[in-house]
Amino acid sequence: MQTVPYIAGIGHPTGYPTFIILGWLFSHAIPIGSVAWRMTFMCALCYASSSLALYVFARRERAREIPALLAALCFALAPAVWSHATHTDVFAVTVLASSIVLLLLQRWRSSHTTPVLACAGLVFGVALGNQLSIVWLLPGILLYAFVQRRSLRISALAASVGSAILGAFVYAYLPLRSAANFAARRDPTLALGIPPGRPIWDYAHPAKIQNALWLVSGAQVHAASSLQNLLDFKNLASGLPRVAALFWHGSSPLLALLALVGVAILLARKWRWGIILLAFALAAWPFIVLFPQETEPMRYLLVPIWLAAAFGATALDAAGPYVGGVVGALVLALELIAGRSLFGLPADHLGQTYVATVVAATPPNAIIVAPWVLATPLAYAAYVDHSTGERILDIGFLPDDAKRIPAWVRARPVYVVQYATPSVPGLSFHLIHRLNVDPDLARDAKIWRVSAMRTTAPSSSAARRSPRRGAHPRRMVSPFRRRCVRTHRAAG
Repeated sequence: MQTVPYIAGIGHPTGYPTFIILGWLFSHAIPIGSVAWRMTFMCALCYASSSLALYVFARRERAREIPALLAALCFALAPAVWSHATHTDVFAVTVLASSIVLLLLQRWRSSHTTPVLACAGLVFGVALGNQLSIVWLLPGILLYAFVQRRSLRISALAASVGSAILGAFVYAYLPLRSAANFAARRDPTLALGIPPGRPIWDYAHPAKIQNALWLVSGAQVHAASSLQNLLDFKNLASGLPRVAALFWHGSSPLLALLALVGVAILLARKWRWGIILLAFALAAWPFIVLFPQETEPMRYLLVPIWLAAAFGATALDAAGPYVGGVVGALVLALELIAGRSLFGLPADHLGQTYVATVVAATPPNAIIVAPWVLATPLAYAAYVDHSTGERILDIGFLPDDAKRIPAWVRARPVYVVQYATPSVPGLSFHLIHRLNVDPDLARDAKIWRVSAMRTTAPSSSAARRSPRRGAHPRRMVSPFRRRCVRTHRAAG
């Protein structure tokens, strides 16, 4: 998600219009560094702001300055948080929006003013346009509304719901921008006869309403089926220990223990508020268990880690200034030790090497077909750096374009970049280069030149029609015998 915001394209499901708009503003407003650096810096700022929000949250919970500061630092240096803060990821905005919503709800608990609740609804609605995982705040919000039902006025409730709906209108970006990109023919693959809907510029072509609903709902990854599986209590019970172990390692063991102590203290002091915060922290856990398509479930635990650090602030404050300070410093030291490899990450130039290899191995007017995982660096080079010349990048799977490739081959050189050996009837593939772009999985990306398979022209003897079944084959008669037959017939 470094290329799409910069060019104002359409993201993969669920579209991410909020992230795209923010990324476009940030990447064009900051004149320093590469676009990739600017996008990663924006995400790092989101996590830093979430840490600041955690400090304010802890202070409003009557924690002293040092425990609140230590808790904020514990969140920032948690292994899962630090690893996500060092690369571009849409969840950075979701974590920041969630922390702002929690701060506003905390503020409303003491002020009961309508504007505060309306702001919380607006932030929630805009965050829906970033990533739908913020819906896992809803159980806590509904529980909070039930507990505060006597103080919650109808006007305040209507203002918050209306603000949330208003914020969700950010999704209007998808059909409007899709239609604009298509009208301007910004996607180069349109010139190849490919219908609109390819990634980067116009994913799924949400200018059509049914395509927009498909994109936003996450139908491609069958997200709705996972929601239906929430009643599968057997699998839920067996999968929760795995999520707990994931949370244990992502937040650091000592911070998790501090959070448990803080929960106990908070339940003893303000049990209703403690249960509400637990609902915020645990609501996403069943979804992680029952959504096996998610390749990086740790992202859904970032908000629970934020709340774990807030619980930790309560525990550190209750321990007193000296004991709490020592324990907090110990947590930070252990997090630094556990994440020392993250702090010493070397400069990774594998993406630039990969792009340079593909460019060197293909002519300037080539058509390059590559799946999503291998196409994103090439898309960045093509649409952000403009370093691929007149090459056209087709992001998709080879079988999807098998019917079009013969016509492409007659007009331009065609190349395929993928891991497996390609096989399409009527086409031949010649390996010209391989590059190890995934050292962890020990697999090579291969560059193949595509050509139409040649068919041998039939010989003159083979071109003759064979006699029909049952017909007498034509006899081979010599010219001398023919003259004798004609002479005999003439004499008779």
